[in-house]
Amino acid sequence: MASSATASSATATTAANLELAGHDEEQIRLMEERCIVLDNDDNYLRDGSKKECHLMTNINDGLLHRAFSCFLFDPESGKLLLQRRAVEKITFPNMWTNTCCSHPLAIKSELEEPEQIGVRRAAQRKLDHELGIPASQVPLDDFQYLTRIHYLAPSDGLWGEHEIDYILFITAKVTLDPSPNEVCATKWVTPDELKSLMNDLDPSAFTPWFKLIASKFLFPWWDQLLNRAKTVSRQVDTLAGSKTEQVTVYDAKSLNDLKDEEIHRMFRLANHPSHTQSLSPQTADSISRSIMFFRSTFAAAALVSAATLAAADYDPANMPAKTDPSHGQIGYNDCISRYGASNAKSLCQNVYINSVKDFCLWGPRFTAEIGDQEGEVVAYCMKSGYGTRLIPSGTIKGVQFVKTPSFVQVTGNCDCTKIKLSNGDQGGELDPHGATGAGNPVGGVVFTRAFSGDGSFQQIHEWSNFMAHDEFSFRACIGPNAKKFCPHIYDLARSEWNHPGRYESGIFENCDATEGKFPGVYHGHRWHQGDGPAPPAHKAGRTSNCKQFKGIKQTRSRGTPTLLRGALFGKAK
Repeated sequence: MASSATASSATATTAANLELAGHDEEQIRLMEERCIVLDNDDNYLRDGSKKECHLMTNINDGLLHRAFSCFLFDPESGKLLLQRRAVEKITFPNMWTNTCCSHPLAIKSELEEPEQIGVRRAAQRKLDHELGIPASQVPLDDFQYLTRIHYLAPSDGLWGEHEIDYILFITAKVTLDPSPNEVCATKWVTPDELKSLMNDLDPSAFTPWFKLIASKFLFPWWDQLLNRAKTVSRQVDTLAGSKTEQVTVYDAKSLNDLKDEEIHRMFRLANHPSHTQSLSPQTADSISRSIMFFRSTFAAAALVSAATLAAADYDPANMPAKTDPSHGQIGYNDCISRYGASNAKSLCQNVYINSVKDFCLWGPRFTAEIGDQEGEVVAYCMKSGYGTRLIPSGTIKGVQFVKTPSFVQVTGNCDCTKIKLSNGDQGGELDPHGATGAGNPVGGVVFTRAFSGDGSFQQIHEWSNFMAHDEFSFRACIGPNAKKFCPHIYDLARSEWNHPGRYESGIFENCDATEGKFPGVYHGHRWHQGDGPAPPAHKAGRTSNCKQFKGIKQTRSRGTPTLLRGALFGKAK
């Protein structure tokens, strides 16, 4: 009989083959290329297909491979060339990243390790393949190796990256002829332009390795590159004849003294215990103290104009299996027919915000930092009947529900480790937007019955949820000012700044309220992250008609019979 691990691997491979069947033929072919499989100290073990190396099932078992990230700079302007990965890419499609990122292959020329020659050959090959840059414009000797990073990043529920990534700089005058199968856009940027881009776009618009490199290494190295400029003479032809002019040039080889032989471990080991198996205690301890933030240091969740999830409202009694399968949704929306009234292992991605006793929150599927799982969180609810996981007793220490003309909101204190947030997690934002409009979580849908007057549900398209280990807030907005009351550009601020309200243990109340002021707007002007210190949070709106309770506990939703009939037998009459 096959072991559970073997069975799991076989299941994942079957799922991968089915998923690949819908992809571009060239990208499917590339998944059969042979990557270099490593131990944790970057020693060659064997070769493995690109498909094998990028399956999360194998990654979770510790499978690790070699990669490179190349940063190409113009030698006269000092600008960095970015690429946006084609939508045809199987992992991390349609995302901005550094000039070129790929893998050396398990072939003789790219397995050679002295002076990183194999990696440099791979970079030269892929610059031509992806961007049409001839090898003659990027000589092997012009690549400057700087360091290695070891990171892990899921792409969706099936694919991901687990790499020791070699960082290469090169300065070169190049001609571009991008392959549309690999690259959908390119852009030259200065350091300030890149910081603005990362601040203006949603964090999910950038690849995780690029965000990691940018957060720690890129800008100091880039500053050194610019500071070490040289002035050279060159001949220029003009109408009056040839003349000599002085030109400032930048050379990546000037950074040779900055290179190191370290492997910088940039992920949280706790979620992947198998990674410690071949590490020394010192190395394992070093990794354990490292944190992988899939959000960029510079990036703030932006309000993007991309289409939000589903133009038409969904009916919670008649949900499809998945509302957004095309973006790799890991959970489900037909929760009641799939899981019954509630289920501790539910992957339901529907949330309900109705009252102080009837609300849901997003939380990780397993213990994790919320920022690391934001695309894959699932629903935890106070009431059964929705097909979700239940919020355990003792989780909610205090909560206030308010209904305003423009939004409903819950705020409060919690022991949210009971819904799988890591102890000490300072929090993250969930919202329905993102670079592709897929949202965090992908496929997440929010409903309320608070505005209908007859107990029927309506879908809310603008909402935001802030979660930390000790506090939470969830605001769901309607009406012409929905985007102003539920902005998605302040992910670095916490619950109380975005959603003013009561955050007091022992308080359990339902209230009507006025809206208060738009978050982030002061004297008619909008403040943005990066404009300096955050101004004080606005005061909460005025409350009225408050009703206090001694506490809250798990009960059955009063909408359960209607929802269950609809889920099992069709739309309720």
